Amino acid sequence: MHLANNKWQSVVPEKETLDIITKYLTKQQLPTALAPFLYHRDIRTVEQLHHYFSTSIEQLETPDKLNDMEKAVMRIHQAIENNQKILIYGDYDCDGLTATALLKETLESLGADVQYYIPNRFIDGYGPNLDAYRYFCKQGIQLIITVDNGVSGKEAINFATAQGVDVIITDHHQLPQQLPNAYAIVHPQLSQHYHFKDLSGVGVAFNLAWALLEQFPSELLDLVALGTLGDLVPLTNANRLLVKLGMRQIVQTERIGLQYLLQQTDLDAANIHSTDLSFKIIPAINALGRLSEAKPIVELLTTFDDSQAHEITKQILEKNDERKQIVQTIMQEVKIQIDQQHNIQIIVGTNWNEGVLGIVASKIVELTQRPTIVLNIDTNTGIAKGSGRSCGEFDLFSYVNNEQSLLLSFGGHKQAIGLSLEQGDIETFKERLQQMTKDIPQEQFQSTLIVDMTLSLAQCQPTLVEDLHYLEPFGTSNAMPLFKIEPQSFEQLRRIGTNKEHVKGLLKQDDDTLDFIAFNFNASLREFLSSPNVELVGQLAVNNWNNKKTVQFLLKDYQIKGLQLFDGRSQRFYEERFVTMQSNAYICFDEKNQQKLTAHWPVHLNVINAEQLDQYKEAYDQIILLDLPQSFEQLTQLLKKNKAWRYVIVCYSPEQYYLNGMPSREQFATLFKFVASHTDVDVRHQLPQLSAFVKIPMHHLIFMLKVFEDLQFITIKNGIMNPVDNPLKTSLENSEIYQKRLQLMKMEKFLLYSRLSELERWFINQEEK
Repeated sequence: MHLANNKWQSVVPEKETLDIITKYLTKQQLPTALAPFLYHRDIRTVEQLHHYFSTSIEQLETPDKLNDMEKAVMRIHQAIENNQKILIYGDYDCDGLTATALLKETLESLGADVQYYIPNRFIDGYGPNLDAYRYFCKQGIQLIITVDNGVSGKEAINFATAQGVDVIITDHHQLPQQLPNAYAIVHPQLSQHYHFKDLSGVGVAFNLAWALLEQFPSELLDLVALGTLGDLVPLTNANRLLVKLGMRQIVQTERIGLQYLLQQTDLDAANIHSTDLSFKIIPAINALGRLSEAKPIVELLTTFDDSQAHEITKQILEKNDERKQIVQTIMQEVKIQIDQQHNIQIIVGTNWNEGVLGIVASKIVELTQRPTIVLNIDTNTGIAKGSGRSCGEFDLFSYVNNEQSLLLSFGGHKQAIGLSLEQGDIETFKERLQQMTKDIPQEQFQSTLIVDMTLSLAQCQPTLVEDLHYLEPFGTSNAMPLFKIEPQSFEQLRRIGTNKEHVKGLLKQDDDTLDFIAFNFNASLREFLSSPNVELVGQLAVNNWNNKKTVQFLLKDYQIKGLQLFDGRSQRFYEERFVTMQSNAYICFDEKNQQKLTAHWPVHLNVINAEQLDQYKEAYDQIILLDLPQSFEQLTQLLKKNKAWRYVIVCYSPEQYYLNGMPSREQFATLFKFVASHTDVDVRHQLPQLSAFVKIPMHHLIFMLKVFEDLQFITIKNGIMNPVDNPLKTSLENSEIYQKRLQLMKMEKFLLYSRLSELERWFINQEEK
């Protein structure tokens, strides 16, 4: 069986509650098919349903409830009235960039003398940079407002305060143990009276703009939608409503830069969905800050210059393509360092672009289902900087936070972190984290997938997918619906993509078919082709081509019931992707074959040879039989000890025992006559001549001499063969070497020349015994 990477959870809705939801949907003229999806998202009461579907700003808490909001507003108005120079100190990701653009427009509309600064990821790092603050203080800045950063910038902010420059922090990140000495800190987690604690950075900035303008600034909501979706905060409560309203604003946006960006990514603003922004627009926005200066994004989002918008859009898309190529190159180097023995992957390299390490970490998490930290060492400074990503319920931030004494900088939250440390501290850091996490059960690294419904292929219709758009915006805590499908078979399976990293094909069930795609599918296609009991979990999407709508299934996870047997015989072993990121054991029964076989793989293989077999106690998910077992008993012993759910039959046999067969009785008699009548034969150097003289092939001759030596018909010392005087008469069958060859012939015939279905039946029988 293949176990799912995640925990699947299916809940049967209570009829009484389902009736309440259905009744509400009917009254609101919404599709009643949405009822089970709402139930699974804990939207079950009339009040919850009203909030979920509401587009009224009355559902939002007012900004005055946020900590220090009144103080911040008064100080900003004072700065505007006194013509003081104001600096917005932003961030280089989508959340920080949209927050900067939003606050810039707000302050300009109030007549402020305002400029903004977007730190460079590679020069300034994340958050307030002391050198940058020194520079702006010298330039006469009298008020600094941070957006999407600040709470971790104690040194820089304390410096500015000491210079008489007030700093207003607007942030949403994890609070440090000690806060900076700022004039005001507007932060939802510090706010006793503001109940929703999960605002994005742009969400906090929007509340500041709302308070400054003293009216709800709906024209800024398109920026709020982009930044909130980009920061992966929970799409519940205020975030959900702000994004929903922001999506409507995007449809009618007057931002020519955003219009260009939508057009150049083949998106229609009139039919925009949250997933379009999450997977196309936001990665493109983030690409600039990952590779170079992100300031042009703010210019793009605020410009009224058509030619400038066009030029910046072109630059963004070029950088996004470059970013994809860089990630691909780094991934090839990173995969070599993956070690499944550790519950946390800490991967270190040089000459890696630090801006994409978060993406790389996410991809490793996807491959390994383990939290991952990727670090790049600057060989000039000796400082390693990087990013970490978590999975499941594992709180990566808390574990790394325990090692603050080793870190030069650190920030983030439960699922994503950024950090830096001295190169000399990396090994200590790795050892401590790996020791702390070594006993964590696998379940903690697994995410829970809420499976909304099991569908037949006939039920996968465009109308169902279109109804689901009422549940938008999709994102964290409001995931796209997931469906379970149990196809009878797969057809037209093929690998696609630049590096053949994706799989495309058709699912088949009776007379129905459904387009199917699996992105970044790391396993062998035989996962599907060789197993009839496959369960898939994924999402549905509609493709509209030539005015014809078709549904496509996007695979997210899968499991296969029962034992799997893969055919890796002959060249298939080298062609298929049998080296997966799962718990693998490579069994080599003859140590002489080990080097020849493993030389074909550029990764470390956990090879267990025949001598270690008696001590073989560890359980593995997948076992690759690299060469031929010595006997059925040896193979059966292995199967009983491990109880793996997948086996790959390679069974390399350089001797070709079955094809070469056993020497004939006549050949044995001929050789016996020769050895009995010849003394001091130099078999070390004259074996080819002996082979020609007795007319017995070399591979047979070597075996036959070993049998004669085993039966004490001859002796071979220092390469010199002599007959034994008056040898005991005994049958060839009494030779252990002879019997071993018979066993190997049977093993080779069975394992190399049987049909896979026959082998599968035999393996299953051994498992059941």
